[in-house]
Amino acid sequence: MCLKDGIVSCVERYSRDEEQAPPNHPDEEQVALSDSEPELLPRPQELALKRHRWKPGSKLNVRFLPASESIEGTMDVEDSVKKKVEQAANIWTQHANICFVFDQPGDAEIRIRFAKGSCGGESFIGMDIPTHFTQNDHTMLIRPGSNTIFEPSLQAVVLHEFGHALGAVHEHQNPNPKAKIKWKKNVYEYYETWHGFSKTQVDTQILEKFNLDDFNVCSPLDTKSIMIYPIDIRINDSSIHSVWPENLSRVDIDYIGRAYPMGSNAGDGGFFSFDLTSLNRIYNLVKKKIKGAPKGVPVPLQSAMFSYSKFKDLPPNVAVGLCGFRFEGENLHVRVGAKRVGTNHFDIEATGEGDFDTVWFAPNNPDLQVGSYSTWGDEGTPRPIKKCDIPVKFDKKFDSRPLVIVWLQDFELTPPKDKGVRTTAVKVTTDGYTLQIRSCGNSDLRDVSVSWIACPQRFSIDMGICRFQSGSQGTELEEMLQKDYDMPITAAYYAVSSFEFDSKGDGKDEPLLFNVELQKEKKSFLAKASNGFRSAEVSYLILLGGTEDT
Repeated sequence: MCLKDGIVSCVERYSRDEEQAPPNHPDEEQVALSDSEPELLPRPQELALKRHRWKPGSKLNVRFLPASESIEGTMDVEDSVKKKVEQAANIWTQHANICFVFDQPGDAEIRIRFAKGSCGGESFIGMDIPTHFTQNDHTMLIRPGSNTIFEPSLQAVVLHEFGHALGAVHEHQNPNPKAKIKWKKNVYEYYETWHGFSKTQVDTQILEKFNLDDFNVCSPLDTKSIMIYPIDIRINDSSIHSVWPENLSRVDIDYIGRAYPMGSNAGDGGFFSFDLTSLNRIYNLVKKKIKGAPKGVPVPLQSAMFSYSKFKDLPPNVAVGLCGFRFEGENLHVRVGAKRVGTNHFDIEATGEGDFDTVWFAPNNPDLQVGSYSTWGDEGTPRPIKKCDIPVKFDKKFDSRPLVIVWLQDFELTPPKDKGVRTTAVKVTTDGYTLQIRSCGNSDLRDVSVSWIACPQRFSIDMGICRFQSGSQGTELEEMLQKDYDMPITAAYYAVSSFEFDSKGDGKDEPLLFNVELQKEKKSFLAKASNGFRSAEVSYLILLGGTEDT
């Protein structure tokens, strides 16, 4: 696929400027074109067109129009057919920051009519709709067909046409030099015989290509793209053969994500600091004044409530992690977690012996999965940990191997030994991964809890690990992000997944400290650490693109 000004393109006819614009044709795939199947969309080259893509995050209203007596060949269909169209179209929205709203009051950007004939369709490209069109004029036409083995499925046609409606263009007209197809002379005869195309239609819908300079990004030819036509190996010298695809390809998914980046629409999140040092001082004073066990005196605990975009059905899984900590005593103990999670708000509770910076993230996209794991037993008592490997299964299997990050939530380390814990996701598959928990050096590590986030590899969301290493005193470190993004960073959420201090960092003479902050402009992480710092790993989730026009 190709990407021009943020638009996914597989090269259909649409205008780029007033002087040198090629004719803008609606898509015309039809397995058989005959006199009984007239062209039902006007010739766009005769009209003034709007030349813009939809804004990421848009809600596009879609309406089914009734058959028109003035347009030959149109027909009404059963509600079950409309439902299938809706289900197929929404496959795109699972991978892009765009929403289709079907048959709601008000004007509709996409208006669909159905017609008789073999399974196929026509559609304008993106917002390139004739300016004089009214709400009674359709922008897309779908022929449900008779579902024979020689026709594409209704799902394939709907995906293809809605791809055009989102700005996607024909893959076989991709201008990338590596996507070049060497056609034979019999290409005209083949498409006329088997698909009913005229010579003009073969030129405009099959052979013509755009100038490579007009596109920002072009992939090599993707023969599995939903935007490609069937190509018989007998009509080209490039050994290329393609059939009607049934679903989106990996490249389709990646490039529609770039055209309509998820940005902040992937989920809600934020940061919050808990000051438990003062609470602990009060707690210790109360303990001294009460003889015996401090019954009735609660362990210091802080709670803060956060809200997010309302979830329609079930409350989300919320990931919580530590992006900074400051311990004054010898014991390193912290527990943070999401409590009382509802459909539009939740609480973070924190307890421990220090001050803590926390991060949270609640996904509102089905592609992202969030979970947690704790080594704490049912009895609630800490247990020594040196090494453990835990298999974690995803709630839903991914189509391809996802990215997985881990955030530390709880841990307990006791003096006077080295202090450190390492958590990481290894052996990642489409079904799950192995959570590795390790104590560092001779650390006396007790129970550990983590949150994890899994996400498909896509352009608009990045996840990774930033590593810091130093043995100097009063350390301040800066590490650049691993990638140079070509889209703006909309939001970033990050937390510590591993850290290690030597025995010098005992918290007696000076607080044991580590915190990290993202510098968006410099695209780097800045970390501060106290005496005895050895290393740390920060796992991050970065959302790109947002709703800016890129």
